[in-house]
Amino acid sequence: MPRDDAKTREREAITRVVERVATAYGTETRLEIHEGALDGLTPADLVVSLDASPQAGNLDRRLRSLAALARKVLVLIVPNPERIRWRPAERGNHGTIALARVLWEVGRVREHDYLDIPRAVAALARLPGDAVSAGALRGPIGAVVRRAARLHAFVVDTAPRTPQARRRLRTAEEGSVRETGRRV
Repeated sequence: MPRDDAKTREREAITRVVERVATAYGTETRLEIHEGALDGLTPADLVVSLDASPQAGNLDRRLRSLAALARKVLVLIVPNPERIRWRPAERGNHGTIALARVLWEVGRVREHDYLDIPRAVAALARLPGDAVSAGALRGPIGAVVRRAARLHAFVVDTAPRTPQARRRLRTAEEGSVRETGRRV
């Protein structure tokens, strides 16, 4: 398959997941991060991180910073570490266990999907589209999908969990409005 077709399919799969999440959470503002520093960015309801290569050792801090920018939901898209073609040198801290540990600290992982599944594998599994929720991956076909998908997307609910936490967040936001004169 030509590289341009693969990139197009990847973008389409990401767009479908992001649109579905945006609709489900009723987000009004969206911030997409492809790479670079996070300092000075304005928080948004939905933050989509397509930065698949955070520096080793800074992964925890980067994920916490991304979650702090997301008022409602963070969508983190990384190369699938379970993929057969995955080169061990690239794995770094992207293992699902390492990511999940930090993501659960910053919010509630509501779902994770495997994206950009080769058409032949999707046809074998009779799966609609190129995104497959982890709940649908039981048995041998699920293992094939997990080993073939190019990307792994995590949907993390970052909204405060309790009424007390929501009040604290509201108070902090109001304080920053008074100090800077603009809402963050």
